[in-house]
Amino acid sequence: GDAVEAGTPLFEYDTETLESELAQAELDLEGMENEISNYKEQIKQLNEEKNTAPEDEKFNYTTQIQSLQNNIKQSEYNMESKKIEMQKKQEAIDNATVTSEIAGVVKSINESGMDDMGNSVAYMTILATGDYRIKGTVSEQSVWSISEGQSVIIRSRIDEAQTWSGTISKVDMENQETGNNNYYVDSSMPVSYTHLTLPTI
Repeated sequence: GDAVEAGTPLFEYDTETLESELAQAELDLEGMENEISNYKEQIKQLNEEKNTAPEDEKFNYTTQIQSLQNNIKQSEYNMESKKIEMQKKQEAIDNATVTSEIAGVVKSINESGMDDMGNSVAYMTILATGDYRIKGTVSEQSVWSISEGQSVIIRSRIDEAQTWSGTISKVDMENQETGNNNYYVDSSMPVSYTHLTLPTI
């Protein structure tokens, strides 16, 4: 029942777990940086030893250096992956507060996020306020009793006491319906209908 404006904070996700994971990821990143520094130091030392080593031992040093260089490349790749992971976690933390995109009234809050059938549903539903356009159908016989600009009263299907005033803005005589749609149609009506758009004023 609360009225909200566009930009009104609606709810906030708990980010405690994300913040812990982000802190751990920062430690992991720091560990990888230290790893790379150690590999570089080892390569430097091996190169110095290689320069003074006998010719028949130099190949062994070259193999060790190449292995360490590969380790550096793997660590750099892991660092980039970790940075992307950290960026996503930070974005989730920054966007933890959900705000309303429209002005309206809170219609429902479903804390479980599930309906009675176990299907996932919206946590919060907001009914927009302002002007509405309603699309309806009428039979070919009834269409001649309505005209554009005519005043109408729209009744709620849930609460018949609730009504809205409006005017007919368009009667579409060309695009006929060939079957039922999401709107209620009396079974005595034929299956060809004419569109009727009813905006409130």
